Amino acid sequence: MSLRYIFAVFILTMLCLLCSSTIHLSVNPPNDLQIFDPGYLGYLTIQWHVPSNLSNLSHCTVKYKLQYRSADSNNWMAVMTKKLHYSAGFNLNTGVVAKIQTVLKGQCTNESEIQSKSIETTFSPSLQGPLESKIKNFHCTFYNWEYVECIWQPGTNLPPEANYELYYWYYGLERAMPCANYTQSNKINMGCIIQGQDLEAYTEIYFCVTGFRESTPLRSSYSILELQNIVVPAPPEQLLLARSLEKPEEILLEWKPPKGKVAPQCLQYEVQFKAAENSWESMPVQRATKLTFLEPKLHDIFCTRVRGQVNMFCADDSFWSEWSQQECIKEPTEVTMPDVNILYICAGVVAVLACITAILLWVCYKRTLVKDQLRYLQECKTAYCLS
Repeated sequence: MSLRYIFAVFILTMLCLLCSSTIHLSVNPPNDLQIFDPGYLGYLTIQWHVPSNLSNLSHCTVKYKLQYRSADSNNWMAVMTKKLHYSAGFNLNTGVVAKIQTVLKGQCTNESEIQSKSIETTFSPSLQGPLESKIKNFHCTFYNWEYVECIWQPGTNLPPEANYELYYWYYGLERAMPCANYTQSNKINMGCIIQGQDLEAYTEIYFCVTGFRESTPLRSSYSILELQNIVVPAPPEQLLLARSLEKPEEILLEWKPPKGKVAPQCLQYEVQFKAAENSWESMPVQRATKLTFLEPKLHDIFCTRVRGQVNMFCADDSFWSEWSQQECIKEPTEVTMPDVNILYICAGVVAVLACITAILLWVCYKRTLVKDQLRYLQECKTAYCLS
């Protein structure tokens, strides 16, 4: 038997042993999977413990594949982590489902990936209070990046003497904060105004509208919003509409971004125009603050107006502002050139008047000169007689 044959058998045997050890290696799923509510209005913590059979395992990387979703959705969110907990935001108007499995890879698995079976758990929010007491049509607006106004409609069956309360939370607050400035209708809280400095943009903000009647709770309503996606900027300012001096067939429009905390580079604009009593027509949305109208079809008057919106580079969504005050320009009136004959006649009249004036002045001058000479002769005669 040759050495080459013996070496080949040895290699095959070792490979079989390695494959056999890998195939029989298994791992358990994590223990005690739970979803915990720390009181952050939907920002929940999912936690678990290390699998029991990993205590003597070495030379391996242990990770956990966590998947979660809302109970009313089929879209799973997935994350790989080495930690034993993970936090995520959920809309607590529905329940939450989470599942997890252990993932091994390293020398202990011959660099192949081994996954455990999944375990699953659910979380159901409190459904205390009658469903008819739950508010409707909750929405918020961030006005010019200065303050947030949230409004809602009361439930169809609000118990007497009951009232609503709004709480909000975002990452960084130690606890959920109550609304300090309600708007009311018939002594019932129908909205809340929160100053912008009390909130944080580009992060999820969790809202809950709940309430009590004595010790009986109302049904809670939950929402998750990001401030930059609900901005309503102020209208553009200082519209200037004028005909071009260099090209009279062009009309130039310029405006200024609104004052406030919305960065000018975050705005885009829609311009509308109309001639006389026609309907408004829209131009393509643009980021520039000027526009040229080429040979507009004017009648008596040409008007424009502009509104603004936060653009896609600063927000995923936003609302249009109110329209600016419209600015108008009138079509210049035609100037009628006078008839050439009239010009000649006017010139002749002016020339005749000038001649008559000159003659009258000359006659007056001569008369004055004669009088002066006669007076001089009379004076001389009088002086001679006296001598």
